Amino acid sequence: MGQIKLNYQTVMDKLDEVSQAVEALAMKKKQQIKRVKTALNL
Repeated sequence: MGQIKLNYQTVMDKLDEVSQAVEALAMKKKQQIKRVKTALNL
């Protein structure tokens, strides 16, 4: 039973890492879009 709990925790940790990476990418993309809009005066 302990092994399953360990794997579950590992999966949850990885999911957390992935979601943080996705958020960082989304923020980066937002900044890029903002920069392009500013450059195009939209």
